[in-house]
Formats: sequence, C-alpha cells, structure tokens
Amino acid sequence: MQYDKWKSSVAGACLLGLMSGASVYANELNILADLDLSGPTADIGKEIEQGIKLAEEQFNANGGLVIDGTKYKVNVIYNDNKGDAAKSGQKTLQEIMKHKVVAVLPSFDEDKSIQAARVSQSLKTPLIATWTAASEVIAGRSFAFKVLGDYKAEANAMKKFAKEKFNASKIAVIYNEKDTYSLEAAKAIKDSFEEEYGEDAVISFISFSSQSEIEAKIGELSNDAEFLYVPLDQYETPMVVSSVRRNGWKKPIAGTSYWVGGNLAKCGKDCANSYITGFFAAKGVKGAMSKFVADYKAKYNSTPSEPAASGYDAFNVVANGLRKLSSIDTAKVQAVRNDLQKAIASMEYEGATGRTKYSGESGEPKKCVVVSQINSAGELTFAENVCL
Repeated sequence: MQYDKWKSSVAGACLLGLMSGASVYANELNILADLDLSGPTADIGKEIEQGIKLAEEQFNANGGLVIDGTKYKVNVIYNDNKGDAAKSGQKTLQEIMKHKVVAVLPSFDEDKSIQAARVSQSLKTPLIATWTAASEVIAGRSFAFKVLGDYKAEANAMKKFAKEKFNASKIAVIYNEKDTYSLEAAKAIKDSFEEEYGEDAVISFISFSSQSEIEAKIGELSNDAEFLYVPLDQYETPMVVSSVRRNGWKKPIAGTSYWVGGNLAKCGKDCANSYITGFFAAKGVKGAMSKFVADYKAKYNSTPSEPAASGYDAFNVVANGLRKLSSIDTAKVQAVRNDLQKAIASMEYEGATGRTKYSGESGEPKKCVVVSQINSAGELTFAENVCL
C-alpha cells in the first residue's frame, strides 16, 4: 500500500512538472542539496552546507562549467528537511521535478539518504551521498554514489591498525542497538576480528538502548580485552568513554568517524589519545586535504570537520562529472542526467577526503581509510592512511 502511494506521488509530481511548464533557463543547471539545516542535527547539516558552498565558490572562481565553448551556470538549491525523513523524500521528489535537477546531494542521515536515493533512482537522477558510510543508500541503485567508504572498510582498517599499533587481537565493543549506524559498525568490527582471529577475538560485545543503561552495561566490560571499540555518535561518546575511564579502563579506545559530527572537546582528557577511523583529518595532512583545510579556515575562520569535507567532495564529484561531458543540452535534462551518471561511474577524484575512485560497477568508492588521533582539545590529527 505504501509503495503504491509512493508510485502515485512520483507520477503526480511528474505530471505537475509538465503542466507547470517548469524549465531550466538556457545554459543553467541545478543541483539539489537536501540537508538538515534546522532541527536537532542542524549543526552537522550546516557543516555539510559550508563544505558545498566552498566548493561551489571555488568552482565558479575557476571558470565554472564551459563545454565546447559554451559557459553554463551551475546553481545549488538548498532544501531544509528539518530532520524529517518522510518529508525529505517527498521534498526531494518535488524539487527534482520543479527545478529540473541534474544531481542530488542528500542529508547525512541514513534514513533520509535512502529516501532521497529511492526517489533519485526512480527519476534517474545522480545522487552523491555526503556524510554516510551506509552502503544501503546505493545498494541496487545505478544512479546513487557515495564519497565515503563503508563500515567494512573502517572495521578492517581499525583491525589492521590495532594489531600494528597495540598488538591487539582481542577486542571489546560498546554500541547503541537502537542506532542503525552504531549497530552496523559494531557488527562490522565483530565480523572482521572473528574472521581474522576466531570467535574468541571479541571478548565483550555490549549493547545498550538508552542512556540510563550505560553505567550498568559498562560493568560487563572485560579487562581481558586488549582494545575497546566505541562506534557511537558525538553525543554519546563522551558519556561512555568518560564512564569507562572512571571504571578503571586504561587500555586503548577507538571509534569511527561517527564521533566527529560535533565538538569532542567536552570529552577532554578521557578521549585524548584515542583513535578513530574515517576519511578525513584536519591536522597533519598533505595535498588536497591540506588545501581544503586552509581554504575552509580562510573562508569560515574555523576548522573543518569530516561532514564539511564530505559536502565539499560531493559537489566536486558532480562538477568534475559535468566537466567530462562532451556536450550539454539543457532542454534535454534527462540526457544530461544519464551522461552525468556515466561520467561519475568511471571517475577518479582527489579531494578533501582523499582519493575517490568508482569502478563503473558500483557507487561504492575505493578509498583509503584515515586513522586519526584525538588530542585534549577534541582535535583530530592524522596518524596513518590504511589502504586495503
């Protein structure tokens, strides 16, 4: 029933777009950014927005889009989904039709990204996911791409790093079973360690479903583990890590890029010297990453985060894809979308989150994983690139 309603809404929106006479001006192309710009996760949405705006500004300053002697204006249309997944999908549908959008940059949230990807695939419009590791966003969708790697890549990288850095082969995991990202990341690290070291490699696999359970659950942590993995978000991480330290845990602690969507400074010395896997670090980096950090600081007078870097790269994937096209007819927007999808599918791009390479068979990029160390100010410093 819900699927039938959704199909009807797609058909209705298509008809509305035709009847309204909505059109793109000559030599103008639109990109939709559907972001959390208000609501509980607006801080992350605004970081992604700032990354996109920096990339857009640089794109235009560097000549914009010129194909066969014709210059095209590329606009980014921002939609505030207010943190509502259901409205996000519907609004994405409406905006694609209304503005003849050639590409979509969705929210970081997995549910909203999947909603947007479903709509984009139905309308054969390329979607480049920003700050998400969830492969479900692109699964079975030829028009959907990601700029970051997946849970498995981060888990395998952390396993390799933990062995080399701490000689650790026995792990403990604390995760939130109600949080899809946390659950999937916990499963990925568990599978990775058990595949390498056997079923006894995971000493404690501790889940909680509410903050009131945390203190009691931490009592289950076994000191036989050599390493603690905490794939929690930036709000829960300080609470759990501080509690673990108060309970006497002195061994290494690590997490994922899920830690970095906010300010970890409040975790202070408890999180200091911990490690996370991800695809970006603001300190100690070189090349394209370093240039992005410098440019972002110059524009916003603040240090960029991984969400900002993912927004920057998502826009540039679209921009580079458009620049690869041999011709563009803005009156034939579906042909532009189809050509753009093909251009992105075989792209290799060096940006703020490192090298992004698509195989032509999947929107899952081939990327190295960045391992970063956290200092007492909550800042991430590059420690190692793990390429598997």
